Amino acid sequence: KRRRLGGRVMWAPFSQADAADFVGGDRPEALFSEAEALDMLRRTSFNVPTQSVIPLLSPAEAAAVANCHPDQSALRAALKLGVVEGILCLHNPEDLRHLRERWAPWRPLLKPPLEALVDYFGPYVAHYFVFMQEYARWLIPAASLGVVAAAWRLAGGEAWVHSGRALALQGALALAVLCWASLFVLRWRRLVAITKHMTGSHHREHEAGQLMHDAALSEERRDPAEPGQQSDVLAVLRQGLSLLGVCGA
Repeated sequence: KRRRLGGRVMWAPFSQADAADFVGGDRPEALFSEAEALDMLRRTSFNVPTQSVIPLLSPAEAAAVANCHPDQSALRAALKLGVVEGILCLHNPEDLRHLRERWAPWRPLLKPPLEALVDYFGPYVAHYFVFMQEYARWLIPAASLGVVAAAWRLAGGEAWVHSGRALALQGALALAVLCWASLFVLRWRRLVAITKHMTGSHHREHEAGQLMHDAALSEERRDPAEPGQQSDVLAVLRQGLSLLGVCGA
């Protein structure tokens, strides 16, 4: 930052000569995170020429930039060069078309294509879709029972609502909903175990848990006189988190 007169704080341009003052400055690819790189592209999309935003282009990339309209922003140029696609997880049109063919919206009650969901979203997001599919299927009998009970109550009139048969019906309906919820929980526990086994996420969770358990034991036994051992423990923790998909490998 650069402070000017009047109390205004201005952002100073970044110079490659000052990179050595930052952690990781000797490695340009590690100097900025992917989120920071994308934010810089967004900030410079309307006020910086394209050639100065993406320096040291290859001949093919330089030709692509030259073909850009002068009014196009740096962000559009980054999209055309594939910079944003390399940073963000964007939709692949071919994979999306394949997913729509396997999982048509007019067939919501059929079995979801687990392999297609895992290939496109990953195993953990696929578990969410499997849960919603199974929950929607189980809601059909519960909703049907509720509609029948409501119709019966409307047909009986106001006098029937306060009768003994109405109270018995309410108790039976509450018991049915309780049994329905219990059966659904048991069914989902079985289904999630099958889904984890089919997608292989159970093995990844087991390996990650074992790595983090070993790292915790190593941390307890760590000698304070050995500073390098702490970085080894952090590396093992990162490896365990990467197996769970929490952070990049």
